[in-house]
Amino acid sequence: DQIFFVISAHNESHYLSQLIDLGVQQFLRKPLEIEQLFDTISTTAASIIHEKLAKRYYEEIEKENTILEERVRERTLELERRLYIDHMTKLHNRYALVEDLELGRLEALMLIDVDRFQFINDLYGTQIGNEVIKRLALWLKNLVRPYGYRIYRASGDEFAIGIKKSRVQEHSFFEIFESKVTDVKFYFPQIEDEIDIDLSAGVASKGENLLSNADIALKQAKKSHKRVLFYSETTDAVSQMQDLLYYKRLIKEAISEHRIVPVYQPIVDESGDILKYETLMRLRMEKEGKEILLTPYHFLKVAEQTKLYPRLSREILSQALDTLERESVTLSVNLTYQDILDAELDHILYRRIRERDLGERLIFEIVENEQIDDYALVRDFLKKYRSLGVRVAIDDFGSGYSNFEHIMQIAPDYIKIDGSLVKKIDTESQARQMVEAIVHFCKKLGICVIAEFVHNEAVFGILKEMGVEEYQGYYFYAPELSLQRESMAQL
Repeated sequence: DQIFFVISAHNESHYLSQLIDLGVQQFLRKPLEIEQLFDTISTTAASIIHEKLAKRYYEEIEKENTILEERVRERTLELERRLYIDHMTKLHNRYALVEDLELGRLEALMLIDVDRFQFINDLYGTQIGNEVIKRLALWLKNLVRPYGYRIYRASGDEFAIGIKKSRVQEHSFFEIFESKVTDVKFYFPQIEDEIDIDLSAGVASKGENLLSNADIALKQAKKSHKRVLFYSETTDAVSQMQDLLYYKRLIKEAISEHRIVPVYQPIVDESGDILKYETLMRLRMEKEGKEILLTPYHFLKVAEQTKLYPRLSREILSQALDTLERESVTLSVNLTYQDILDAELDHILYRRIRERDLGERLIFEIVENEQIDDYALVRDFLKKYRSLGVRVAIDDFGSGYSNFEHIMQIAPDYIKIDGSLVKKIDTESQARQMVEAIVHFCKKLGICVIAEFVHNEAVFGILKEMGVEEYQGYYFYAPELSLQRESMAQL
């Protein structure tokens, strides 16, 4: 940190070059003036002070940067921990599982489910249920520790064990798991008792769809009462066949025991006043000691595959007409192209509607789940019922086979906009634009627009601004076995 001055009478260039090489900062020639010396010393001192201050400043900045970088690193780790770690069990969560699968880090996957976990929750309460999940997570951690596998909490009572590509001992692990899984029990002093934990597991390996394949194997393991089941293509086929047989038997029993029932969901105006009701099909059944109403999503496809659909349709239409005879209300009922082709159903429907004078309070909702091959036949069918006062709606417009040509061919009184569009209009501009286009088109043709799946106030407000006239959805009413009479203004 020293500054060297040279005062000399020499001014040869080679001499000056040697001085610079030696580190001399200032060179003054004789004869020397005192003011020049003081100026040089002052300038040099200021330069030294500036350099020291700059050095100190940069050191402080570097120190602050180091502190900030450490804070950012800690915060990033904390956010990653929150994103990828399950709060209750401290295991990796489903996000981590999906990421590991997408990045191809796993060679095999085991999905593990607690059998009848809902029963444990109902019997002992959620506090004990949560403790079961925590203890099971610890039990699984200890089980996989010698193998170095990663364990995840995939959902509420479902865990996953991921085998990385670098590991090759998975088969021995699965054998150990199967031997130990028969004796899982935890003691709880709160209830002074042990709870036996029954587990089922499905395993998939060496495939692109590890998660879905492991899930198929898990479901099949539960159905076949096996502890562990490995996925294969035949597993999937067997699972599908068992599902088909199960639901076929369920549907046939429900029909014979009169457990195919209608529920009614009100359709309201913008004030919330009930205008009419849509009739929806449900299958009444018991599950784990509780009565539930199964939606057609679970069984309708099987009914179509096993030719049971006509019996379901006739049953629900008959009950809807019973309601019309008892109650002074307007109902809409769903009709498929298959229903329209059913000559026996046509005969029964037409005679009863005409004899009981029900047409003015009935709306046919044409459901589009298959391509209509003969529009002339459909128009003739609807013309016959329109002569009795029946009105016509096109259901789920905006998806599937529904299109603007469909409107021109059927000339409906109502258009029901598909719920998959309606429920997204407050978050997706494309869905909003499509709904606006449908509403505008219908207004030009004088067709009343009904919006399904109205689930919150924001969606309702947007639809009102668009000029939609009628509304249906859980924001107003859920489907019920009985007719709901109160308007929203009265509630």
